[in-house]
Amino acid sequence: MEILFKEEQIVTLIKNEHRSNEAKDTTLVELFKCIKCGIEPKVIKELWIEGNDNLTIIQLINFLPDTETVRFSFGDLGENDGRLCELLSCGKCGSTGCREKIPKFITEMLDFSKIKKLKEA
Repeated sequence: MEILFKEEQIVTLIKNEHRSNEAKDTTLVELFKCIKCGIEPKVIKELWIEGNDNLTIIQLINFLPDTETVRFSFGDLGENDGRLCELLSCGKCGSTGCREKIPKFITEMLDFSKIKKLKEA
């Protein structure tokens, strides 16, 4: 049995798929994901200017859904122009990690009791 679609039906299907993808994108939150520990709210962030590794800023931050709260910062970049580089490391084990967009419903299922404590502190 062969199913044929008219051109208007295909365009409608594509538009509906595009709308559903847009709805999914609005429910994503950005979190830090360690390569060893998984999602971890305590993050060490190192900033420097490309080509000038002598001047850096080290920040200890709480990485909560869609929010970064700087808890401690030291160092200076000076008056340098150039591309700002960033390295994120896990505050628990020290391994590298990255920012990752995760569906909001997954963050609601995870145990974020430690994150709630960080928000209150």
